Amino acid sequence: MTGTNVTNVDTKHKLYDARVTQICKLVNDCIVGEIAMRNRLLWPGEDPKMEGNAADRHRMEKYTRGAAFLNATRRTLNSWTGIVFSTPVITDIKTKSLAGLQDNADGNSQPLSQMVRDALTEVLKTGRAALVPIYDSGVTFDDEGNPIIQTVEQAQAATMKIRLFYNEDIINWRTVERQDRLVVFKYSEQVDDPSSFGNSEITIWHEYRMIDGEAFQRRWWSTDSKVPDAGITPNTAGSAGVTDLTPIIIGGKRATSLPISWIGAVNNDSYPDEAPLYDIASLNEKHYQIEADLAELTHLVGQPTVVITGSSPQDKENLKAGGVKLGSRTAIPLTGNAKIELLQAEERNSVIALAERREKQMATIGAQMIDNNTTAKTATEADYDAQSDTSSLSLVAGNTESAFNKAFQMMGELAGDQVNDGVLTLNKQYTSSTIDGQTLTAMLQVVQAGKMTTEDFVSWMVRGNLIELSGRTIDQVVDDINNQAPTISLSQGDNQFGSNAGNQTETGNDNEVTDNGDN
Repeated sequence: MTGTNVTNVDTKHKLYDARVTQICKLVNDCIVGEIAMRNRLLWPGEDPKMEGNAADRHRMEKYTRGAAFLNATRRTLNSWTGIVFSTPVITDIKTKSLAGLQDNADGNSQPLSQMVRDALTEVLKTGRAALVPIYDSGVTFDDEGNPIIQTVEQAQAATMKIRLFYNEDIINWRTVERQDRLVVFKYSEQVDDPSSFGNSEITIWHEYRMIDGEAFQRRWWSTDSKVPDAGITPNTAGSAGVTDLTPIIIGGKRATSLPISWIGAVNNDSYPDEAPLYDIASLNEKHYQIEADLAELTHLVGQPTVVITGSSPQDKENLKAGGVKLGSRTAIPLTGNAKIELLQAEERNSVIALAERREKQMATIGAQMIDNNTTAKTATEADYDAQSDTSSLSLVAGNTESAFNKAFQMMGELAGDQVNDGVLTLNKQYTSSTIDGQTLTAMLQVVQAGKMTTEDFVSWMVRGNLIELSGRTIDQVVDDINNQAPTISLSQGDNQFGSNAGNQTETGNDNEVTDNGDN
């Protein structure tokens, strides 16, 4: 085994810069828009740093302001989240300890539905997020930044809440044999000072660690830019400090795993997945660079230039005296074989072609541009496109749903309550049904005639996006339909959906059906 004994709490994972910082910076800059993206443009001049060259600095300012940023990244993000939340978030909270989460999930009056939206948005943007159930309010600070440690009684009386950590907050993680052994979150909080109008922040490192098969936690803090020293005394007041390393208690027992519920774009674990929006953001940046080059090119050579060839010395003297005026009604006299013409850049060039190529590439990988494509498609093409566009989105929505339900289970264990399954359900069906009313009526008649079982009929409706399973089996859906009141009638007679359809048998004659039911 190789390695060094690193005791700096601010130590970052070796993948943090490449898989987190760079991705988050690019995607977030694209979403902010043109103001943030201007700093990412590559200046084509000879002095990229603009050191000591006032003319180049002025030209660089014109270069950046002349470029148009088409925010395909933000449009796509808004479109994706709009698709998922076009159907309201379904919550089924039956446990007393979770009752307050609906309207106050984070302890700061944020509704649960908004936290779910924030979590899904973060995963789409950066590929990872984390949920941590909190049964105490942790360390609070006075107006001087000194920690106020809660008593056990205060912690037990605290409200249950969930903390959402964004990808950039997760600075370090360690997984051994598929178990999280170390996780460090770094974030900032405001410090309240009743006597000041200023905004002061304190940096917090929340450490979760496994020791001898048991879970522990502690918080480090600093009121300035300095990182707390590993040898600092616990609960020390001042500009930096750290709490004691305390065991995490769940259900009256010491926890044997870290109480963290991961949300990933692919897998719900600590490894940072590829961000679904990264490819679009990368192309969006390149498209903006091309737009800047195109605007610069248009400024330099877009205006027509007068070119005179074959002129005599006499022509030059005449032109020098009277000058050349564009658009005037005065003729320009020339002698001999002299020729005058306007020189202008071609309407289409390689820069424009490249910009259009980047737009097509962004659209190909799911970017929502200005308008929906109105080109006619076959049913097969439309169905394939719909499945391709929503497969990643459905995966992220499913992972978000699973992570929140796991967090609810953890919270129930913390409070000693039994939490029901499927507390939260997100919309994961994004394609419209291809079944019309006439087809549905015909299929109902087939079921009524006893030539299709209820299970097969329900399975057919699931494939046609008329029914969403939401974790249920086909048999469970049939039971739910049979047990609902009132039952759904398949005809004007007494036959009810699912009650006798399965008891009908064929007699061998295509036009004759024998009913073995009671009606």
